[in-house]
Amino acid sequence: MKVRNLSLLLLLTVGCSTNLPNPQLLDRLRVLAIVTDTPEVLPGAAVSLQLLVSDVRGGGRALSYTAEACTDPGLAYGVEPSCDHDAAKQTLASTAIALTPPQYTDLIPAFSVAVPSDLPDPFNGANYLVLVTVTSSDGEDTSAYRRIRVSGATKTPKNQNPSLTGFAAEDGITPIATLPTVQTKLRATPSPTATETYSYLKPDGSFETRTENTTLRWYASTGGLDANILTPTSPVEFTPSSNLNYAPFIITIISDERGGTSFLRLDP
Repeated sequence: MKVRNLSLLLLLTVGCSTNLPNPQLLDRLRVLAIVTDTPEVLPGAAVSLQLLVSDVRGGGRALSYTAEACTDPGLAYGVEPSCDHDAAKQTLASTAIALTPPQYTDLIPAFSVAVPSDLPDPFNGANYLVLVTVTSSDGEDTSAYRRIRVSGATKTPKNQNPSLTGFAAEDGITPIATLPTVQTKLRATPSPTATETYSYLKPDGSFETRTENTTLRWYASTGGLDANILTPTSPVEFTPSSNLNYAPFIITIISDERGGTSFLRLDP
């Protein structure tokens, strides 16, 4: 029987249920992020992408993925992610995945996409869509998408990926270098350049300076986290588990509101 994982966005829009999966727990096949070498490019640019795939409880089962790219059908207006509308869509990859034990959570080898040179490039940027589906040998699959921001030469500087420099205690100062073995509140530390300012073209033709908002998504292979999506200034509480059937670790993903993404993992 084929099992399809629902996206977190869908889970949040269907209401409350005690049977919904825990978004913080890596207990099923997941694409946690699609990381690009640069999140904002010129029309015609080549972009390198890598999937952050997790299959902690798959035990090393065979996995493969497919990827395609197309113009954005209008995701910002509620249109479902799809490339069916675009006759010029690109088939990017169809490749086997080997995840490394015992974590079975890896950034897999990169594939690339060439952004069409004739894509509209308004100052604030247009989006080019990449869709991926990861499938297991026993029929489970999960899908994810990534929007690449495309803007013209007059838009400088281009957005860069934010990054995390480490983990710290709740005070944000005391470093935490290994996964806690007791219940602990911790934070992930963004780099000094993680939050960027940029120019935004308003409808009246004038410009304003804006500052990005960054978001952290927290995941654990075992144990518990009391939240999934937080701001960098908010601590998360981690409760270790006595279940040693799976390698324990935490992974935290930082994202800005313009497509930049990176991650950091905390191991024992």
